[in-house]
This record gives sequence, structure tokens and C-alpha cells, in this order.
Amino acid sequence: MKRFFFTGLGLGIFWAITLGATDLCAQIGTAKWVFPTGDAVATSPTIDVNGTIYFGSHDNKIYAVNPDGTEKWSFTTGGDVRSSPAIGSDGTIYAGSDDYKLYAINPDGTQKWVFATGGWVVSSPAIASDGTIYVGSHDNHLYAINTNGSQKWSFQAQDWIVSSPAIGCDGTIYVGSEDNNLYAVDPDNGTQLWVFPTGHDVSSSPAIGSDGTIYVESFDGYLYAINPEGAQKWRILVGDGGHSCPTIAPDGTILVGSYVDGKLYAIDPAGVLKWSFMLGAQVASAAIGSDGVIYIGSKAGKFFALDSEGYEIWSFPSGEVYMTSCTISKNGMLYVGSHTNDCLYALYSSSNGMAESAWPVFHHDIKHTGRYTPNMTLSFSPEILWPPNKKMVQVSPTISYSNYCNSEPIFELISIGITEGDITCIYDPNFEYSEGDCYTYDDFTIDEYGIIYLRAERLGRKDARIYTITYSASDAYGNYATASSTVKVPHDMR
Repeated sequence: MKRFFFTGLGLGIFWAITLGATDLCAQIGTAKWVFPTGDAVATSPTIDVNGTIYFGSHDNKIYAVNPDGTEKWSFTTGGDVRSSPAIGSDGTIYAGSDDYKLYAINPDGTQKWVFATGGWVVSSPAIASDGTIYVGSHDNHLYAINTNGSQKWSFQAQDWIVSSPAIGCDGTIYVGSEDNNLYAVDPDNGTQLWVFPTGHDVSSSPAIGSDGTIYVESFDGYLYAINPEGAQKWRILVGDGGHSCPTIAPDGTILVGSYVDGKLYAIDPAGVLKWSFMLGAQVASAAIGSDGVIYIGSKAGKFFALDSEGYEIWSFPSGEVYMTSCTISKNGMLYVGSHTNDCLYALYSSSNGMAESAWPVFHHDIKHTGRYTPNMTLSFSPEILWPPNKKMVQVSPTISYSNYCNSEPIFELISIGITEGDITCIYDPNFEYSEGDCYTYDDFTIDEYGIIYLRAERLGRKDARIYTITYSASDAYGNYATASSTVKVPHDMR
């Protein structure tokens, strides 16, 4: 872990995220809406910056659904869609089909391009920081595809690649095969860096820990922990294994399900079993919410919310079979597909987005990029401005940043927001852009050295003023992370 203390930083581009809140009138664990399709939904939904949900169905279609549950569009392929969509930085949606093709779809639902392989594309695509798309096929190949749809390279395994690739800190691609192996592949030329053998098929998608450890499940019944050089750290028996994809909680606990014995297992980073929870049948991949709640479905007919100790908080009605891994939106909605009811559910939850962990959901994030992101946190001193005397006060950031490939980051200040009551203004530090019903620009200043000064002022109503400041970090490998923190001018100090 590296800690950086700054008095001056370069300025950057405008960036803002609008966070929603869970509907307080809704009952947690109930459905907001149900979106029907023409066949089974066996993919994990993904969510874009506007809240649109994308997923595939066995009715040969890729769907775009609005946050209110209405259809935005559907795109028809030539086969079942079992590949979970991924979203690129420009909003392009990528998903495979049993018609042997990977599709690139524009946000308006029109085809951008199509890439043909020699077999079913069940693997979910991963997207590198430079936009390269990686996807496996039943023709035994892992493909690297440029953003224009042309092939960059291909890597041949000895059997199907159902596993969805994961991308490490330095760009290395990790992917399993039905030939019993996990492969590490060079992103530049598609050559094999190393191979790790297991005792059976590896159709699970790997997860990558904050220290670079690769976690993957095999049908030999074991969860493996492998270091970035390809050596085994440990393995632990998790029932009969399967293709549940590991996810990682904020404390480093690895969560993985079993194909046959119907349990969800929680393993600590040293490879020791913490607890297990019986779901009763084949288990999907877990997702961890911002409040630590674990969401998991199975073939047994219930979708569960568990606490971090493995105790049930609630379950969604029995009678439906859930094959997909859920995705959690920033406003607390869970999106999960049903394999027998042929639909997508939107469920209320207590979580406002996903946990801040190395790999909290299938394929890492709500866009399903499958790409490792460095850990970054931000705080300010002082964090309280008092008294509200309208004077400008210097605030100093402390940024903690870590990645396992030890690349040096470049930090940028990218936005300053001011919230008072129901009014929010978000400013670009260069004063080029603003969003919201804005106050005057002189409520903050940034001097020639990059030092930030905030005005100790509020409007005198009952509300506090909250400054939200966001920094980004980028490195030579193309890794990018952001962090935000607040400075408050209270209404009073009682």
C-alpha cells in the first residue's frame, strides 16, 4: 500500500456520477417488476451509465431494458444467448451467441459489427483498458478482437473455452478450458505465459484478488488460489466443484458455489473454510452489496440474501429457478434472471451498489468488463469546516492507492461538487463545465500549485453544505481508478 500526501496536483477532465437511493417505501426482497422473455434467461445482467439493463436469453435475443422495466430494444442473433453482455467505455455492448458469433451492438440497438468463430460463444467477453475484447469459443480458441471487429490474435487450448476471461493488472488474460487447465496469456501477442493444470474441466471464470491472486473453481471439486506467476498458493475442496465463478468480499473472503452439493462456501484468503450455506441445488455466482449483504441464487427455487457470516436475511419466493448471477445497481435494485420462468426480475435490496472489493460480482463490475481495478481511497483534512465565516480554507487530500503490479500512478483532480439541500452543482476544476443549479464559482479555488481552497459557508437554511471532491489515478498499464470524499460545512455543531 502506498500513501500519497498532496499539496498540489494536476487538473483533469470533468467526471460525475449521480447516485440514486433505494426506494424507502419499498419492501426489501420483493419484486419491483418482472420482464418476460421468450425462453430461459441464463446470463448475468449488466448495467450502463444511464441505468439501462442488458442481458441475453435462450430466445436468441439480447435485450435492453429501461430501469422502469420497459423494453428499450431487443437484438436478434442466430442462437441461444448464454454469454453475459459486457459494456465498453463508449457504450458498445458485446455478447456472444450459440450461432458461433460475437456481436458488437450500439447503445441504440443497431449492429456495429459481428465477429465469427468456429463454435458456440458461451464465454462472456472481457474488455481491456485499450478496448480490446477477449472471448472464448467452443472451437477451443480464445480470441483478441480490436474495437473495429478485426482479429488481433487467437490462442488455442485443447478443448472448449466456456470460461469467461479475466484481465490482470498488467493486462495478462486468465482463462480456463475444458481441457482441465487455467491459462495465462500475453495480451500483446496471444502467447502462453504459463498453464496451471487441475483435475477436471475449468469452465468457471477466474476472479483476481487485490494482491493478484487468481481464484478459479474446477469440476474436480477444488477452488484454487494461484499466484500471478502460475504457482499454487493453496486449494480447498468445495463440494463437487463446478462453474460457479468466485467473487471476493471486502475483507478478502472468497465466495464460491458448488455444482452438485448445493452449497455456497466462504473461504478466507489463507484457504480456510469460514462457513457454508445450503441452497439445495446448483449454485450461481454470488454478488456482494455495498452493505456487505451477499446475494445468491440456485436451482433449488430461491434467491437468498445472506449476511457476512452466512446467515439468511431474506429470500425471494420459491418456485423459480435462478441460473444467473445478479447485478446490483447504485440505487439498490438487484437484477437477476430466471431459467424456468423465462424472465428478468428487478428486486429491491438494502445495498446501494456493489461492495468496494477486488471482485464483488461476476466478471468484476456492473459493466462486466472482467478487468482488475486498483484499490484507491481518498480523504481530506480538515473534513469539517467550522465556523461558517465565509473564509476560504485550504483542504489537503490523502490518497491511498495500491495495485499488485507496482506501477506508479498519475493522479488528477477531476471534479468538485457542492450539495445543499436538494440542489447539487458539479464543477470541472478548469471551469469548463458545470452540472446542476449552480452557485458561484468562487466557493472554491485552486491555485497555481493545485492546492484546493473551499469556502466555509452555507446558505443559512437547515441544511449543511457538502463538498464532494473526486480524484482519478491512471498508470502505464492503462489501469484507471477513481475515489471521492467529502468536506462538510455543518448547519451547526450540536
